[in-house]
Amino acid sequence: MGDNKHGPDKKLRVNASISSRKSIALGLLFSADEAAAKSFLDRCAAEGLTGILVRTSYEVHMPAKLAGVTVRQPMDYLSPEACDALHEEVLAWQEKLPSVRLASGARLADWSAGDSHPASLWAWIATLAPYVQVTMRAVRLFSAIADQEKPAAFDCLGVSGDLAWLAPLAVKVFGRASVEPRFWGQPPVRPARILPWPRLRTPKIDYRPVRRRASYLRVIAALEAHDRKTRSLGLDGFKGHAVLIMRGAKGVEWMVSPQTGRLAFLDEYSEGMPEALARACRDRRWRLTIIYEGPKPIAVGYRSLAETYPSFISELAGPTFSGLAAQLRVPAREQYEPAVARLVADRAFRKAFVFDGVDMFDQFSDYLARSILNLSVLMTTQSETWEKTFGILKPNLVLGGRLEAKPWINVAASRTGARTVSIKLGIGDEMTPSILARRPDGSHETESQPDALAVWGEHQVEHLRRRAPAYGGVIKALGRTRSDTFVRAANALDQARIREKLGLAPSGPVIVWAATCRTRWGLWPNQTAGSAVLSPDSWETAFKALIKLAVRRDAQIVVRPHPVDDMAFITDQIKRHGKGRAVFSAGRQGTPNVELLAVSDILVSGVSSMFAEAVLSNCVAVNLWSPEISLIYETARFDHYSEISEPVRSAREMEQRIGALLDSPDQYAAALERARANLPRFFGGTEGNNATNTAIWALETTPITASQPEEVETVSTGTAIAKALA
Repeated sequence: MGDNKHGPDKKLRVNASISSRKSIALGLLFSADEAAAKSFLDRCAAEGLTGILVRTSYEVHMPAKLAGVTVRQPMDYLSPEACDALHEEVLAWQEKLPSVRLASGARLADWSAGDSHPASLWAWIATLAPYVQVTMRAVRLFSAIADQEKPAAFDCLGVSGDLAWLAPLAVKVFGRASVEPRFWGQPPVRPARILPWPRLRTPKIDYRPVRRRASYLRVIAALEAHDRKTRSLGLDGFKGHAVLIMRGAKGVEWMVSPQTGRLAFLDEYSEGMPEALARACRDRRWRLTIIYEGPKPIAVGYRSLAETYPSFISELAGPTFSGLAAQLRVPAREQYEPAVARLVADRAFRKAFVFDGVDMFDQFSDYLARSILNLSVLMTTQSETWEKTFGILKPNLVLGGRLEAKPWINVAASRTGARTVSIKLGIGDEMTPSILARRPDGSHETESQPDALAVWGEHQVEHLRRRAPAYGGVIKALGRTRSDTFVRAANALDQARIREKLGLAPSGPVIVWAATCRTRWGLWPNQTAGSAVLSPDSWETAFKALIKLAVRRDAQIVVRPHPVDDMAFITDQIKRHGKGRAVFSAGRQGTPNVELLAVSDILVSGVSSMFAEAVLSNCVAVNLWSPEISLIYETARFDHYSEISEPVRSAREMEQRIGALLDSPDQYAAALERARANLPRFFGGTEGNNATNTAIWALETTPITASQPEEVETVSTGTAIAKALA
């Protein structure tokens, strides 16, 4: 035999590896199942194994008594850099998906049920991004666990509840490494077998009988009557017609304006825009229609702009025209159900959900079938509804908050010749999925996208141009319109009244705790809560540190949760740890942010646009980052928000930084000064005129087409306008 320096050593290494693998017991915990965890620990002790228990997600509430076992967290296996790389891969996946060629020969970008309605992909592709990310993240996590721990087998513990969907994925990933599972309790259902292409024909639905129904025609007649009524008041003597789209009653907060003393509503998506557009339309002889997607905001003592200025402003609410969509819904579902069944069985489409060699489609199949069907029907019914509405109203400009997430409005405006301007919210990659609409030829999808994006600051302009270079519309930094509310109210609110309203003592430091525990981001249909931002234990640790600080400083804590957070968990935390120092305040149920921050000294949250509101309220913001936040948000977002806040990376550091700020007026003033200096780059102007600038820019850059001819202003019309808004 010749010398073989690799042979014997390699055999020894393999035997040692096998021996090492046999001595490790790996448990993956999918729920707070203390009994399953205890059984796992007992088996480890009985067999002399090294027990490693892995929390598969930060949504898992860890059992309290887990002595004698090593507990590892997801971020023990995934670095922030790896998470950031995953964010990039999700965006790349989204850009490639429209180019998938289906068995029918069509590209996914043009997929429809065969009617004349717009392709529905643009209604649902962006909504997939969170689900793709949480699933890709799980694949990477399980791969890293298998690679690092190298177990011979693993146990799935507590396979039930919100995270049961992860167990089949774990089996797939570990199976690629030839690691067999052992299930404790009910094993997950095995993935369904891929069925052959279903022999379903997409019916050719004739929508004409629906459009001849009396109920359909009554809605059209109501819209025409509304338009005739407004014109009878002299509204046909204007240079142009602007439509402002707002969410309606469900998306507003109410407060008494400190300037006028009258009741007003606040809508974060387009705050201040009704009044700003009213002034801009008056000065430029434009007509204004405010359309609420839901019911009109109504409250005792509130007088709408249409009631106040009927000579050139009118209002429409969703119930007025939603009957059109209701009439179309049944035939649209009949058309799309077989089409969606064919799509989700298409092998090319399914192949798009293979990541790192792992087929993720089984995790998506039920959700996809339901989501694509519902959103395709929505695209069909809503695009026709808005097209009929705009066809009657004939606006030159359609403006609203987050229109990029409502492609049916953009389609309808495009087909009726109106320009669309979207007030776009956000600071980081949360802005990106909704405008990643790249067609197979590399061009940007235009019909379903806004013609212009009004963003907060120059940072957002640079970010979106870098992220979506194919977008051909205008991106203009005009400032966050919501900021105007805080600028105007900074020194005008009755702080004593607000403290009493919140149940706070008349004096003493106030700290707002507004960190998000759970969000609906990536919420599967069978889940009760979505992804964790701060894990329950991180949230609890930070909250206890704040209470400790409050006791020591005679301060008070106001807990301000996100509207979709886990309210039961937060309420229980206040009850268990509040020590009489914490009060609960939900914005839409009581005190709006502009009032809350006016009486606050410190705001603690994580990567939140509320930081800008704090700075404008002369309140220092503290930006708390915990490792698990990397799983949801890119770390660059923490860096951006740290420009207008005090960054901390632990509860202990948070406690120390707040203590120093409260101790030193100089440090407090310096922190505010730094934040104010950096604010315009990310949030725009701080003079209180962002809404006015947005309204004027939107009107002045909108061309007047021949369909809306300029008319000579009559004395009666001009006088009415002058009196209305003098």
